[in-house]
Amino acid sequence: MNAVVRISLAGASFTIDKEGCIVLDNYLNEIGNHYKDEEEKCEILNDIEERIAEIFSERTAPDGVVSMQSVEYAIALLGRPSQIFGEAQDASADSQQGSQQSAQQAS
Repeated sequence: MNAVVRISLAGASFTIDKEGCIVLDNYLNEIGNHYKDEEEKCEILNDIEERIAEIFSERTAPDGVVSMQSVEYAIALLGRPSQIFGEAQDASADSQQGSQQSAQQAS
């Protein structure tokens, strides 16, 4: 039998697998650390928590417990900060390279 804990996420109450809770907490801390210097940190975290709460509401098992698989699904769906921001930086670099190549071809 797995241990469970009760959590509040975006104002909604969930019973979640203890291991899943640890993974979720680490994920939210990872995102919080990424935005630690941003003015919108609280708003961003609230939006992410709301989306996770929606996913959990859709995927809660018949026994009412959010499983580790549901936590992993939510994280995979939303992406890790390194994936989200790494891709944004890569896209920005690709865009800059494309602009530089166009400028070189035009001259």
